Amino acid sequence: MPQLLQRQQQLNQWLEQHFKRSVQLTLICGDASFRRYFRFSDSGQSYIAVDAPPEHENNPLFVEISQLLTQQQINTVDVIQHDFGNGFMLLKDLGNEHLIDRLNEGNFTQQYSQLFALIAKIQTLPAEHLQLKAYDQTFCLAEMALFNDWYLQQYHKITLSEELQQRLTAALMLISEHFLQQPQVFIHRDLHCKNIMLHNGHAHVIDFQGMMYGPCTYDLASLLKDCYLNWPTEQINDLAEQFRMAYHPDIPAVTWQTWFDIAGLQRHIKCLGIFCRLSLRDNKPAYLQYLPRVLDYVQDVCVRYQHYIPQLAAILECLELTQEQQSCKR
Repeated sequence: MPQLLQRQQQLNQWLEQHFKRSVQLTLICGDASFRRYFRFSDSGQSYIAVDAPPEHENNPLFVEISQLLTQQQINTVDVIQHDFGNGFMLLKDLGNEHLIDRLNEGNFTQQYSQLFALIAKIQTLPAEHLQLKAYDQTFCLAEMALFNDWYLQQYHKITLSEELQQRLTAALMLISEHFLQQPQVFIHRDLHCKNIMLHNGHAHVIDFQGMMYGPCTYDLASLLKDCYLNWPTEQINDLAEQFRMAYHPDIPAVTWQTWFDIAGLQRHIKCLGIFCRLSLRDNKPAYLQYLPRVLDYVQDVCVRYQHYIPQLAAILECLELTQEQQSCKR
């Protein structure tokens, strides 16, 4: 029996023990992790069942963070029951509407500004007892290494010359140094339009299990420079400045903008590799459709900041190699 089908049957059996009757599971989605989500109803109430293999997912931390967010009046998923040994969870159903379904050209500035208090709350969470990991240079560089490993080598089949590889390494090292200059706060680390659900008139945060201690502009850059949609740069920068004035007024505006752009650059370099890995390794090719937008983000920042970090030219050269390769294939 295929492993996924076997796990679904085990999940069914676990739920039957809880509800004292059989339930009919409907697969609603997976995400960029190994988790799978199922919807079912019982006595007129809708629920979400989660299959999160414990060898891949830190389910105890997920539940702890969920409880902490709830205690701090941050709307999130409500974990009704869990089985850490098997990697099963039972959640209340938040419905189907994500932030991406609500956003449009006429309302995105208002919608985003309404989420600023949420980001600020996350930054000041009393989460020390969770002993969350902190971004350090090793972790930051490991994330960006996915760009060469998966985007260049695996997806485009490009092997860099030794000279360009050395310059790329130097560029990523400098990005990590600028990235880590920022004040460190608690961050969601994957805050975007698909990880915010709208339920009963309120925004609910989901997929928070990757929460860490990291740069103060990270969640803002993740949200405003979203891999799944984009808006005019001038308006995005205005929103970033609004957040600074409201929550970090002591940081100079120019410094804040630089930090915001560098945090976004680090994330997008990582995402180029992650999206290719999801397609090639995990058989999730839908993520490839987002590569052009992420590439635009990376190119924009590298071009604008070459005077400040000249080594960024190496990243642009790598991207030129991929463009030349694609032109040859046409």
